Amino acid sequence: MKSTRLLTLLCSLLFSQFIYSQPNSFKAEQLLQPSKLNEAYSKPASAQPLILNMGVERNIKNAIEVGIVSSPSKYQKLVEAMKKVPKNREIVVYCGCCKLENCPNIPIALEKLSALGFKNVKILNLIEGINEDWIDKKYPMNY
Repeated sequence: MKSTRLLTLLCSLLFSQFIYSQPNSFKAEQLLQPSKLNEAYSKPASAQPLILNMGVERNIKNAIEVGIVSSPSKYQKLVEAMKKVPKNREIVVYCGCCKLENCPNIPIALEKLSALGFKNVKILNLIEGINEDWIDKKYPMNY
């Protein structure tokens, strides 16, 4: 009996490590290139997307700092921030903590926003991270 439980526990641990070690794979239509978001700053404020910082990195211009929504307090912050936002509003999420393919925060953010009913959510395609793909290109930041 103990060996069966131990084997089950071991298999569960190995399987969970396999699942969480797989790189993120996002669809091309989900991704927004940094240059395109940078171009959006030349549009009137009403035509710009809502930008949400879902990580711990610095804020790009006009981004709302939400944080890692796997935390209950940060999830509540997201819920509060989105209460008056129309469900069809264009939203851009980013983290920038690491390479996008390895980011643990973006998939959770997408899941939470979808559960709140938002359909027009894009991922800022920070392939390497916020420094390489945004700051080093001199794109606008909140300082």
